Amino acid sequence: MPRRSQIVSDILKRRNQQTEDTTNNPSQFEKEERFLRAELTKARSRHNKKFEIINQCKLGELHRKAKKFKEALDYYQQAYKIDKEDNYMLSGMGLTYRDMGDYDEAIVWFKRQLNPIKTLTNFSGSHALAW
Repeated sequence: MPRRSQIVSDILKRRNQQTEDTTNNPSQFEKEERFLRAELTKARSRHNKKFEIINQCKLGELHRKAKKFKEALDYYQQAYKIDKEDNYMLSGMGLTYRDMGDYDEAIVWFKRQLNPIKTLTNFSGSHALAW
């Protein structure tokens, strides 16, 4: 039986593939945006911060791929207010600044994602859960 994390990972991969398809088609983009906003509303109503962050980041990614960088940054910054160490958000911020051509700012966000102390803490936590 697949682990929960693998299931979530598979869902996110499928959503990524769908997101790539939607950015080229305006009606698909709008449909995807409506869906993700509805999911964000559900996450907020359930007080589920993790899924709120995921949906903020998915909206950011959708806008980044459509080259709507200001909107993308707005969504990532909303996720940042909830969890300043979320890897999905940090990566999204870095990728958005990279796509904008602001490489210095992109490096800042990628370095935050690769913080060695945070990485060791996350490894220790996941290792402890395995025991």
